[in-house]
Amino acid sequence: MPPSTRPVWIAGLVALALAIALGVYLAPLQPGIVELQLAFTPRRFGEIVHGWSADLLVRYRRHLVVDYALLASYGAFGWLLVRRTRLFAKAGAAVRTLAAACLPSAAIADAAENALH
Repeated sequence: MPPSTRPVWIAGLVALALAIALGVYLAPLQPGIVELQLAFTPRRFGEIVHGWSADLLVRYRRHLVVDYALLASYGAFGWLLVRRTRLFAKAGAAVRTLAAACLPSAAIADAAENALH
């Protein structure tokens, strides 16, 4: 019997819901969170953050707590998608292992980024 795909759906829907909720919550930030993510220098990052009001900075900092839940859910989704669906069934074991590790690895990198903020 193939493994249940229910955990895949749950993790995916939780990740989607959290991503939407964070997008709505962070919408008032101008420049926005995408521009902050693409600030590849400390100077540019500082320009963005120091341009926000105190209330917006608090909003940004508060989102990090929920962001950890998001990264846990998308990491779990990636792992489960590879391990519990047929999407990678025809791929070799090494490819499946690498694919299964991609989103959890990205989540770990995201957690490290959050910790640095």
